[in-house]
Amino acid sequence: MITITVNGTHAYTLTDVQVDILANEINRDELEQQLAAFVVREIVRRYEIAFENLKKEWDKKLPALGVTSAPINCEDYACLVFAQPTYSDKKARDSENE
Repeated sequence: MITITVNGTHAYTLTDVQVDILANEINRDELEQQLAAFVVREIVRRYEIAFENLKKEWDKKLPALGVTSAPINCEDYACLVFAQPTYSDKKARDSENE
């Protein structure tokens, strides 16, 4: 059995049979390392999609807010967006729409 947690919160548990099925394709000695790599790749993929969506949305909005140049670095760009008075995250937008 392999349990996956995020910040101490249970995310998923693979049963012994699921581990055996994966071990049919992945060397059992490397299985946990490979699963960790899969998780990291998915997180990075989701981060890249989220940043792309943020940038696409805010590249249109920033000029109207008087911003004439924006950083190239992803985190610096995001900090510029987050500092805008009209910015709200998903939770806040969902609350506003209820």
